[in-house]
Amino acid sequence: STATMQMLEDNYKTFCASNELMIEPDFDIKTKVLGVLEQLGFSDTRAAKMDGVDFLRMLSAFHDANIHFC
Repeated sequence: STATMQMLEDNYKTFCASNELMIEPDFDIKTKVLGVLEQLGFSDTRAAKMDGVDFLRMLSAFHDANIHFC
C-alpha cells in the first residue's frame, strides 16, 4: 500500500541518515523492495502463505538491505 511504502521510505532515510549512509539520487523504495523480493524468489508470494522459515528469510533480507519495518 502507499502508506506502507511511505513508512518504509521514511524508515530507510532515517536509518541512512543515522548511519551516515548515502542515498542514491534515483532512490525508489518500491524498486528496492521489489528487488529484495525478486532476489529471494518471493515476488509473487504473499507473506500469509509463507512458512515461518521463509518469512524470517524475507525479514532478514530486508534488514540486510537497510529496510526496516519499525
